[in-house]
Amino acid sequence: MKNMKKVFAFVLALAMILTTYQPTTTYAATKAPTISAKKMTLQVGSKKTLTVKKAGKNATLKWSSSKKSVATVSKKGVVKAVKAGTANVKCKVVTKGKKHYTLTCKVTVKNAAVSKTVSTQKALAAALKDKNVKNLTIKTDKEVAFNIPSGNYGKVKLTVDAPNADVVNAGTFKSINIKAIKPNTWKEKAKGNTITVTADDARIVVEAGASLSKVTVSQEGGKIKIEAAGTIDAIQIDAAVDVSLAVDGTVGEVAVSAPAKVAVEGKTTTAIPVKVEETAKGADVTSSTPVEVKAATEISLNLSKGAEGSKVETTGENAQVAVKNDTTDVIKVTTPAGTKEVAKDTTSKVDNTGKVTDTTTNTSGDNNGGSTGGGSTSGGGSSSGGSVTPAPTPDPDPAQTVELNALHVFEKNKIDVEIPT
Repeated sequence: MKNMKKVFAFVLALAMILTTYQPTTTYAATKAPTISAKKMTLQVGSKKTLTVKKAGKNATLKWSSSKKSVATVSKKGVVKAVKAGTANVKCKVVTKGKKHYTLTCKVTVKNAAVSKTVSTQKALAAALKDKNVKNLTIKTDKEVAFNIPSGNYGKVKLTVDAPNADVVNAGTFKSINIKAIKPNTWKEKAKGNTITVTADDARIVVEAGASLSKVTVSQEGGKIKIEAAGTIDAIQIDAAVDVSLAVDGTVGEVAVSAPAKVAVEGKTTTAIPVKVEETAKGADVTSSTPVEVKAATEISLNLSKGAEGSKVETTGENAQVAVKNDTTDVIKVTTPAGTKEVAKDTTSKVDNTGKVTDTTTNTSGDNNGGSTGGGSTSGGGSSSGGSVTPAPTPDPDPAQTVELNALHVFEKNKIDVEIPT
């Protein structure tokens, strides 16, 4: 009886163990196949291959296009752009396990970028209406005038190579490159353009109400005039060039990265920021309107009347500013060592350590009778600002001697002579 109870207890315990134990089976996660691109943009005539990943071995792939007139696809997934438009390229996937998937890629086909060169106003107008034109060049040697109408041509790069042409621009372009243009001719009426000047001689006039995002000057030895009645956000001078800047509107900043000559004038009362980079050693800046100059190298700064309130700062260890102050006030130069002053009518060099050297008094060329180093003339003549050497007085000829009856001195340097008849 006791043995039976032991057997029964063992069987009962085993049953309880078996009922509480739940075997766990781990299945590998099944990953769905994917296509290499869900969207793509092609130009007419171009090709691109689509691939399917994670389809597994022995899977079958079947490619198709919803609009073969726009894009076709080969058995290997090579998509070819036929004409502008959109099409859906699909791939039906059947895995080894007989699972079915449909993968889709939306294909947008655009016409290939077109470049055009025009030489007349009529051809220019037609090219601007062509949405496929991405590179437009105005090229002619004739004396003609081009008027670019108002419009958004934001996908068009414009190049002007017309050394005898006048251009008035009211359109907005992706970029503008002025390679050659008749001097004193480019008038900007649009807003937001970026202009690069590679011409030897050019004049850019930004009219009131118009604006330029940036003007870059990059032609060595050129002579460029920029007149801003409107707004120019930035001017970048990257070559040893003469730049004349007249500002009646607003200029955000003038950055100089080469030993250029920059002359600033205008009616603006807002100081124009001028940043001279370390690579611009030897740059010369002249201004008759307030400027805020930051110099990282050796430069010359000539300030005349109208530039009162200008500020100067040295920003590099090799910085040295030779300030010629012909204004009516002191010019302050800020250095890491403190602020130095250049008195009016003097010239001083101030370096980054705060050292002031070579202080001289400026000479004026309009002093009456004063010597300004302008040289001398003889023979009774005179030169403006120079010393005058009087000619020797010849001995009187007895035959021509006249007896003076009266000599009256009325004013300094003026005499009245009465001669008997």
